[in-house]
Amino acid sequence: MNQPTHAWLAVEAFRTIQRCSTTDAGKQHQLDKLAALLGQHLNDVVVAAWLPDALIKDMTYGHVFKTSKYDGSDGTRFIVSRADLKKGLAPAAFERERYLDKLPDSWWAAPYRVKDNGGHLPTRVTSLCQNARDMLKMGDTDLYGQCGVTIPAGHAAIADDLLCSSRDVAVMMWMTSHYVADAHMPFHCDNRNLASTSSVKNAHSKIEELWGAQVPVLLQAKSIGAATSDQILAAPLPDKSNFAGFSSANEIPPLKSGGDPWKEAVNICRASFALSFSLVPPEVAPVDDPSSSIPVSTRRSLASPPSTVIGSCAFPRSLPGSTSRRRDIRLRPWG
Repeated sequence: MNQPTHAWLAVEAFRTIQRCSTTDAGKQHQLDKLAALLGQHLNDVVVAAWLPDALIKDMTYGHVFKTSKYDGSDGTRFIVSRADLKKGLAPAAFERERYLDKLPDSWWAAPYRVKDNGGHLPTRVTSLCQNARDMLKMGDTDLYGQCGVTIPAGHAAIADDLLCSSRDVAVMMWMTSHYVADAHMPFHCDNRNLASTSSVKNAHSKIEELWGAQVPVLLQAKSIGAATSDQILAAPLPDKSNFAGFSSANEIPPLKSGGDPWKEAVNICRASFALSFSLVPPEVAPVDDPSSSIPVSTRRSLASPPSTVIGSCAFPRSLPGSTSRRRDIRLRPWG
């Protein structure tokens, strides 16, 4: 995804945190304090959520988890059934009953594995989640005051200039949102040629370009440092944006897999891989087919429908069918 889309997804994730902070579960987990911390630094979101691309530049390995068929001798290790994958996903993830069920049983019976040098996106998610948590513990007195918690023993031994501010923590969380969003993007987890960005004319880049043009104009700027939190949240979508009618989640479910963000991210990436085949089935683009691609008209249709938030990411809620002129095979509709 491009810079405007990552910023918009981070803003929508913040909006979800803010809304859920008033629920019983939100009060129990003190989401109001997290919302207050992030809200005062919402104007950093355009720059901070794009730092992984603009500054860190780990796109070829940190933003992807390229999965493909596995031909080794121990293939049963790499078979993940539809039922088992659903158990590892949050209830609303990928509206799983609709999209994961589109794939035939034969697809789920095959072994798939991340390619060598296919990236380590889940590891990036884990490391940044842990960094943000550690930074909260190493916060300055103002940060502890905002969080409303007692400063722990050992804190006094840390020099003031080594402590983290609320802005430091917010920037780390906006950065984390980038990798979480990428885990939800099907083409970041699919090793097929159609998901590659190495060529100029490719479905992956074109779809992300079209998504970026449909978010609020305010978020399409390189920086919005002068904007207030209220202005950012009130920024309208462009006319005829297909994200109109967008609705974010009504709850923030706890992590599955015992609260392990690495396992959570691995399951999300595996579901994204499956979702890519639900969108563009193997009859159109076989696994690892180096010559397969998607027609331009189909790229536009993939980028056009309204969306729904999945975790901190958004994908279309309904996808009109589209016919491939190259093979005369109808792509499976999203809805």
